[in-house]
Amino acid sequence: MKCDSSDSRNIPPLQIDEDLICDDTEKAKIFNDYFCGQSNLDDSNTHLPDIPDTRTEGLDYSISPQNCTAYGDNERAVVEKANRTKRVQLWTYTECLSDDAINLHLMHNFKSSTDKIVYAEMFGFHFDFDADITIECDVKVCPKSKSDPSCTLKTVSIL
Repeated sequence: MKCDSSDSRNIPPLQIDEDLICDDTEKAKIFNDYFCGQSNLDDSNTHLPDIPDTRTEGLDYSISPQNCTAYGDNERAVVEKANRTKRVQLWTYTECLSDDAINLHLMHNFKSSTDKIVYAEMFGFHFDFDADITIECDVKVCPKSKSDPSCTLKTVSIL
């Protein structure tokens, strides 16, 4: 048996036992079956060692939000941050929640569950003609020994 070799881009024929496989789809299936058999090893009884996460071991730090801004997603990659027209300031360290965030009920103030976990509840919104948004928050990572006031989580109660 001989394969049609009129197309030089074809995968060369494969010989499986006495059979010569010429069809590209059939050859792709044979390769797929072979490689799946190689990568699907039964390692279900293998126990991986516990490797401790030492990236922050011994480090005593806290996280302090500095500002958060929401941007219309269509401008994200092509327009400089300062020139984006679809944006709203949500939170700054000096003022906490912005007037827009308060008046439009966009988010609550930041809270912390630990020194290293800071969160704020946010509510769904979007810009006109732009259903996607990007929320960008800058944070400061501070050593606990630092007495910089901006390293303290600032919260303000709104009545």
